[in-house]
Amino acid sequence: MFLLGPSIQTILNREDLPFTCLLVAYGMQNFSITWKVNGEVPREAGQTHSTTERTQNANGTQTLRSTFNMKARDWHMHKNVSCEARHVCSSKPQLMSLEKARDPKQPSVQILEPSESELAKSSEATIVCLVSNFFPSDIDVYWELNESKLPESQYSSSPALRYSGNSSYSMHSKLLVPKSQWKDGAYSCVVRHESFKSPLRHTVSNVFASVIPSPPQASLLRSSTELVCLVYGFSPSAINVTWILNNDTQLVEQNTTAASRGPDGRFTIRSHTRPSFWKPGVTYICRVEHVTGTLLFNITQQEVIREDDYFDENTHDTPDVENANEIWNTARTFIILFLITVLYSSFVTLVKVRTCIR
Repeated sequence: MFLLGPSIQTILNREDLPFTCLLVAYGMQNFSITWKVNGEVPREAGQTHSTTERTQNANGTQTLRSTFNMKARDWHMHKNVSCEARHVCSSKPQLMSLEKARDPKQPSVQILEPSESELAKSSEATIVCLVSNFFPSDIDVYWELNESKLPESQYSSSPALRYSGNSSYSMHSKLLVPKSQWKDGAYSCVVRHESFKSPLRHTVSNVFASVIPSPPQASLLRSSTELVCLVYGFSPSAINVTWILNNDTQLVEQNTTAASRGPDGRFTIRSHTRPSFWKPGVTYICRVEHVTGTLLFNITQQEVIREDDYFDENTHDTPDVENANEIWNTARTFIILFLITVLYSSFVTLVKVRTCIR
């Protein structure tokens, strides 16, 4: 005996929900099927059932099929739907029932993109959508490209599997993309489940950007101790960066990082070198070799004479004008104060002498 409920698409989109009861046995002419809602035979208009003719199976058994339509509002009110099969010679019927889950659990969704090495070796890419920790088990997963639904022939989905030890389920869906369709775009894994009203959509972009040829760009950066060649925006990741001095000498001492992939699917790399000969007029060249071509970026030391590089003993022995003015102001203040002190002392002495004479 089997009782099949409506799919998640039907639950979310229709007002009448179909339920199907299948009974497989020998001598089906002696069986009858009764539908009940919350233990009672429904009387409400629109809630009807019909029993089809029995069909013969290859193994000698027969199948009796009965369908029942229930209002969606009753299902969302957690009313119990049961199928009761009874044999004429038995006083105890067989019973199966369904009811909307009272504590649905929202799924977690993760998209696994193909690596650059996988794309380089294959003529078909696989994008995997992992859906886990959801309840109940009925779930619908499909794929979109730039918000347009892809045909079902392009992807396959596994059945929902229950975790051992709890009531949660998991499943996955695989999208196959032939090499002829590798282009920039947004791929979305769309999940529909009764734990939420609107579809849950997870999107990845630039999936194939790492293998679509894109020429590099570069910037040269300079500090007091090193030069940095920053190369970015290129794909695929294979690239060679070297330093050249004055167009003829390839530098050996350099430190180049591994290429790192950015959010746009393209790569960035840095190459460092410490100039051993860095005088005015000297040119350092960053040479970038990529499948899209070879580029040269150069930087030249400017013709600037620094005081600590070129020492002039005459200018260093002679104080500058600002320092001379400060010295003269100090001396003038000292002289004025000294004269005031002398005049005051003389005046006091003269007053005392006149007082004594009188």
